[in-house]
Amino acid sequence: MASSRPPRVDWLVLLALVLTLSFWMKPAIAQRSTQSLSSEVFSLRRRVTQLETEVRSLRSQNLTARTAPSLAQPSTPTPVIGGAGIGPSDPLFARLSILVIELKERIVVLETQTTDLQARLDGQLENAP
Repeated sequence: MASSRPPRVDWLVLLALVLTLSFWMKPAIAQRSTQSLSSEVFSLRRRVTQLETEVRSLRSQNLTARTAPSLAQPSTPTPVIGGAGIGPSDPLFARLSILVIELKERIVVLETQTTDLQARLDGQLENAP
């Protein structure tokens, strides 16, 4: 039995369907490729940080081997935040070091204030009847 539509109409309907599906699928495909690219960039950054750490470790081992082989120290592990290694070349490392310095300064101020308060309290206790 033959179709009631001419063969050209079937091809046009099929072509329209294919075009509609291709336009509809483009954003989903682009989003998946963007996610995979960002994941790959993240992995590459982590690997570069690991390689930098290994190079530093090898350099320090080389230097310590030349000067005093018995004093060789194990390399310090790379800090890991959010699953990624943080090295000196990472901007987060610089920010973290600034925060540590600021924290140390605040601790010094708090210790000074605590000492002053303790001295005042001791003075008040001595003057109490």
